[in-house]
Amino acid sequence: MPETLLIILDYYRRPMKAASRALDHGRIMVAALLAIVVSWFSSGASNAMLALQVARTVPDPNHPANVAVAARVLSLFDGSLSTLILIGFVFVPAAIAILAAWKGLGSFGVAMRRDYTLVLVCVLFAWVAARVPGFVLTFVPGAALWAGVASSVYWLFLAVCSLSVALGVGVGAAAVASVGALVACGFGFVLYSFVGSSMWFLASPWVLYWGYGLVATDVRLLGSGLRSRQNFRRQLEIATLNPRDADAHYQLGLIYQSRRQNEQATAKFKQAIEIDRSEAGAHYQLGRIALQQGNSKEALDYFCTAAELDPKHSSNEVWRDMGIALLQTGDRENSEKALARYVERREYDPEGLYWLGKALAASERKAEAVSSFERAIEAAKTAPPHRRGVVRQWIGKSKTELKAIG
Repeated sequence: MPETLLIILDYYRRPMKAASRALDHGRIMVAALLAIVVSWFSSGASNAMLALQVARTVPDPNHPANVAVAARVLSLFDGSLSTLILIGFVFVPAAIAILAAWKGLGSFGVAMRRDYTLVLVCVLFAWVAARVPGFVLTFVPGAALWAGVASSVYWLFLAVCSLSVALGVGVGAAAVASVGALVACGFGFVLYSFVGSSMWFLASPWVLYWGYGLVATDVRLLGSGLRSRQNFRRQLEIATLNPRDADAHYQLGLIYQSRRQNEQATAKFKQAIEIDRSEAGAHYQLGRIALQQGNSKEALDYFCTAAELDPKHSSNEVWRDMGIALLQTGDRENSEKALARYVERREYDPEGLYWLGKALAASERKAEAVSSFERAIEAAKTAPPHRRGVVRQWIGKSKTELKAIG
């Protein structure tokens, strides 16, 4: 319970850290139960205030307005559940589908089995954190009307943070996916309003038994993603107690890096290096973080060390990133050499071909640069389906460079 409370409190102070904490320590059943209870109480407070206002305006208990409020109060639990059903069955799958297709996270089925419970637990805890202030606002004179709107907007912001951390995507991409998922919820609500009354037959024991047999395996797989990652991280934390285990720190650093928590990732990678200076992976990842932050010279030092320790590290990608850092520091000649070495070994990587084209263009070797950009476009177009979302950006960037060359 203390850990659950910390997750909710962190959503008010550091939503990104809160989502990370939810991934590491959150429980899906606890999150769902809290979401139901908080939704019930917040909706109850809103309805109670509405009933009080109507009763003051219309003293007659048989007046249609009072009857309408009474009906709303009686449907309270159903209303709070329907919102959470939309979140679990529409919002989260739709957000995952959008990001899987856009960012190349794999097929929808693979992404759902891997990431569904991770996203759901974060989004549900975000819902709890957003509804609590709304519950308080319902008792503030003049603010009750806006309490629900404010809670929904705040939840959407927290959901964007949760998607960014859980799926390792940028905040902008998470925001687009959240808006798209909200549109899907709108369609889902409209569809349910038409066919919901005819869904009673699903309560048949025979239909329930058949449905359970059909989806039981997939449901168990959905839940295994969160449990397995939490267990893996717990084992890594235990392994870090060994003062000589550099790999445990390195693996924890990769987890933080995948969540875009670069400060924590940097700390873990540096701890790995302190234990074992020959940990090429830690040097390389520190270089990548420095490059993302615009520290090209610092990144170059890390890449050079990683290349010395393991010239083929990360499938030779150390040479590509070294070439990018060299180009950004103005060393065009050595940048071209590093990128050419990488492309020689990974000739179908659109990113490497694009940066080689940039280096060649900077050296006024326009014909070779054009060839490299064209190869980048072709490589991206012919990439395997699961990679196309990741490499699609190099098509647009290469075309922009080709226009600039003329």
